[in-house]
Amino acid sequence: MRESAHIKVYGHCYPAPASLYEALLALSGEAIGAEDSNIPVVEQEGDMVRLSFEGDYFPVEDMLQCLAAHLSPQCEGKVDVLDLDAWTLVRHSIVGAEVHSAPARSLNHVLDYSGH
Repeated sequence: MRESAHIKVYGHCYPAPASLYEALLALSGEAIGAEDSNIPVVEQEGDMVRLSFEGDYFPVEDMLQCLAAHLSPQCEGKVDVLDLDAWTLVRHSIVGAEVHSAPARSLNHVLDYSGH
């Protein structure tokens, strides 16, 4: 992946309807900086949708709205957004048909907590 990425977005959701995959795939076209990657931004594996992005810009707010519009009560997962310029991580947890966003945390705190 890119050495100079400003934002990284990683996550998954399951069971994900096909409409969520299609909507996230269309939305990923607005991301900037992933075109030099050989890893797809959005992938579907069975009933799971995965996001994997490193680059200059990702439409996070639009992604959250997209998730909310396509989730069902059975869905679960998470999306982590790392802002390397601000040195923060925001975790968006998917619980049923809702997305819960935690406050931004310093990556220093996250790394300390995880033992890295």
